[in-house]
Amino acid sequence: MNPLSIITIAVGFSANIIRAAAAVKDAVDEFKDAPAVARDIEDEIRTVQAALRRVGVATQRDSGVIWRFQLDDVLSLSVEGCESLLRQIDNEFDAHFSRADWRARLSMCWNSEEIRRLLRSLGTRKASLMLLVQALNL
Repeated sequence: MNPLSIITIAVGFSANIIRAAAAVKDAVDEFKDAPAVARDIEDEIRTVQAALRRVGVATQRDSGVIWRFQLDDVLSLSVEGCESLLRQIDNEFDAHFSRADWRARLSMCWNSEEIRRLLRSLGTRKASLMLLVQALNL
């Protein structure tokens, strides 16, 4: 799969997650002791989405830039890793919030260690993605 296709898929997932995270955040804000993880997810995803878009713009302008600067391994780790994690987070959100009773299941989801693990992994991928963005801006 070419980098632009992967970026497009990942940006699509991130848009879905941002919408879901915003809805969850709104619902969480109604609870007195709302956990910060909903806000963390939204913030992390927005940062990843912006970085993915920057990589997309750079590769759209110059399709050979990744290989010319020998960044294919960084691309694989960051962009493909982000796409995989975003897909997993999207699946978690879908499993918990695509049902009509998602508000009732809110506490179960946010107590789940899986979503927290995915968020930590996304932070690692975000760091490698930022490295890629910096390299492409040189």
